[in-house]
Amino acid sequence: MAVLFGFRVSGFAFRLAGMGLMCVLLAGCGGSGDGGPPRLTRTYQLPDHAEKMAIGAGGRVFYTTSPRGGMGPMGPMGGGPTNEVKMVEADSTPGYPLKLEGGAEVKAVATDGAGSLYLGVREGGKDELWVFGETWGEKAEAKAKRKLDLPGDLNALFLGREAGTLFALCGDKFVVKLRGDGTVERTIELPGDSRPESGGVDAEGNLYVRRGSGPIVKVKPDGSVDPAWAKSAAAALDYVRAVAVDSKGRVYVAASEGGVYLRAFDASGALLFNIVAKQLEYAPDALVVTPRDVLYGLDGRNVYEFRP
Repeated sequence: MAVLFGFRVSGFAFRLAGMGLMCVLLAGCGGSGDGGPPRLTRTYQLPDHAEKMAIGAGGRVFYTTSPRGGMGPMGPMGGGPTNEVKMVEADSTPGYPLKLEGGAEVKAVATDGAGSLYLGVREGGKDELWVFGETWGEKAEAKAKRKLDLPGDLNALFLGREAGTLFALCGDKFVVKLRGDGTVERTIELPGDSRPESGGVDAEGNLYVRRGSGPIVKVKPDGSVDPAWAKSAAAALDYVRAVAVDSKGRVYVAASEGGVYLRAFDASGALLFNIVAKQLEYAPDALVVTPRDVLYGLDGRNVYEFRP
């Protein structure tokens, strides 16, 4: 199926602000060079409220929006799936939106840090993995379209630690490790039936998964749930919105609890530090860590960049 691209949208109200902003840091000492908290270096404001986000080379932002629903008998109705991915360069230059034809829907977005953009696409009742380059003009075709054999509907994608690998969060309880060609390398079944919605993996192969309800789950490399983590400070958090993991094994958690919206924990679930910034007024809806350990948080239209 062909991929269509719309015209450049004039007047995108995209702003790059807060250059050189410093984060107010609590519970942690020293600079980021010695393992301390990352610093807020800049903020973006997107022209639209974003639903899903991925970060490409140089801070390029890829994001999806859900179309606004109409008015129902009980008030405003929620938006539905989207067939579009929008892109804005780190220097505030908007790109052409990537639009999928027909009934194709974008379910997930991820990048690999090496110039590839991965879209989880629902088409004809099946989930597929479509691969694009990070830059395009008015028209382009996917470099690859790979069928996926998943145990449930695709919820999200995140990058694996091994080159060319991705993790897919599926259905109500599954985490699937995918090879670059879309084949399944491993399937892990989580306990319970709460939908997995974001996650990350550390260098040792431990998975950290945020679900629609309940605590963050840590899955060890052998596929078992870590009982020690289940008793930790990280697992005690309520109202968790997102989780991501950097190459040093720091587990970043966005949660609306106790007036602190962004925290980092170690592999045992012990608190390493809180990150507090005046600009960060709510828990981010999404977190992304790049291969260079730059942390990004998404709060509606606002994107926050934290650098080591």
